Amino acid sequence: MSLTEPRPKTRLFGIDVVRLLSFIAISGLHFVWVIWYRDPVFSPVNSIWRGLELYSKSISISGHTVLFLSAFLIAMSETRVWKTMKVVLLAAFGWLLFCLFEWGQNEVFWVWDIYPLLALGFASAVAARMISVRLVYLLGVLGFVMTWIPFWEWSSFGNLPLQFRHWVVGDCAVDLADWPILPWIGIIWMPYAIGTYERRRHESGARGTFETWRKWELFAWPVLLALAIPSLGAYNKVEVGPMFACFTFRQNPFVFWSHFVFVVFALRLSLLMRVQEILERFTVVRWIGSLRLSQAFGVAYMTHYALIEAERYFFGSFLITSEWISLLALVTVLPLTEILVRLFERGLGSVSRFRPSEPSKPSA
Repeated sequence: MSLTEPRPKTRLFGIDVVRLLSFIAISGLHFVWVIWYRDPVFSPVNSIWRGLELYSKSISISGHTVLFLSAFLIAMSETRVWKTMKVVLLAAFGWLLFCLFEWGQNEVFWVWDIYPLLALGFASAVAARMISVRLVYLLGVLGFVMTWIPFWEWSSFGNLPLQFRHWVVGDCAVDLADWPILPWIGIIWMPYAIGTYERRRHESGARGTFETWRKWELFAWPVLLALAIPSLGAYNKVEVGPMFACFTFRQNPFVFWSHFVFVVFALRLSLLMRVQEILERFTVVRWIGSLRLSQAFGVAYMTHYALIEAERYFFGSFLITSEWISLLALVTVLPLTEILVRLFERGLGSVSRFRPSEPSKPSA
């Protein structure tokens, strides 16, 4: 199986940059979560730790960002259904690993998180595509609408058994509120539908819908962004610990979209041909696009979390008590992830190239 994420023929460098910036925040939040979840989190003294903490908390919806952008890219490059089904299988494998990591720390074994949401979201989107592309677009509209509905406030879900309540809307009381199906499967369906629409336009030879500005956008975007500004900063108050998921995944829908509209705007800018041409001129941007963190994001995501768990297992006592050692461990997570993914791919490539020699045929 190819470890590279399905991608358009031309890399959308703006998306690569936004996703890497989000990945940096995610790695910081995951690191603090894994190392100090059950221990008092120290108050960082040095300015580097404080800066990383402020950065990660300020964009603590980075998980939503990378999920949205990745779903869009996968749909844009989905020439065959099997490509996306590989993502489903990879996510299912990641779910099993995650449950093994968390085994004994929760009241259920099958802990619902981003991995099963990925598997369910893409599997259902592919199923819809196999029936009718119109059904994909309907899912996209439904996904958008769902993100405006606070399902967790519906009392009827409280009657479900813990396992299913945890999967469907989450359960804050036992810290099982990460990535519930409702409403967050919509963050997969919505960009998948947009990406499918754009891919079909390219396949038909038509110009991309978002390659140039539309006149109405010159008015709409400034208005939307201005309306969002008063709600900005709500996510900065998040604390990494037992209440992180409940705080992050249960914000008022307007508050969520007041932050997420800037992500959608960044995606919109990235699709402009003029912006792509400008970004491609910068060496650092092309370098970001060449990273395995960009081109094999799914594998890199699983690798970085496993790496943090390994650091906790082998060096936990040092990381908990030493601010500088923990800082060093944190800033090396993504570079080590890049190296590990490259080594893994190289090793897998060497195995796939190996072919036992055929015995020579006897001469007549």
